[in-house]
Amino acid sequence: MKIILDYILQFVTLDKAEIDLFTSYLTSKKIKSNQIIFNKGSVCNSLFFVVSGAARSYFLNNEGMEYTWKFHFNDTDATFENLFLVDYQSFLTQTPSFLSFEAINDLEVIELRYESL
Repeated sequence: MKIILDYILQFVTLDKAEIDLFTSYLTSKKIKSNQIIFNKGSVCNSLFFVVSGAARSYFLNNEGMEYTWKFHFNDTDATFENLFLVDYQSFLTQTPSFLSFEAINDLEVIELRYESL
């Protein structure tokens, strides 16, 4: 949990009680390579912070062609980061997502569920 806490503490100051409360809502998860995390039409009920591994979000166009929307990973050697695996619109509005999410390789993530937020 330290990795997500270190990330968040770059932007806000939290006292010990706030840190304890925040971390009490977090869950560590492991997701296997090629596993579908959630599908188009599902509501995104979780925000995942990527600890290690990689995933992609993708959609199908009207002709059924598959397009990768984003890659989600935490790699210190990369020139940019995309640490969060989430469809923000679906998560914030609790409406069905137009994206699907798939693990590219084994993932370790920290999950924050919508109802905990």
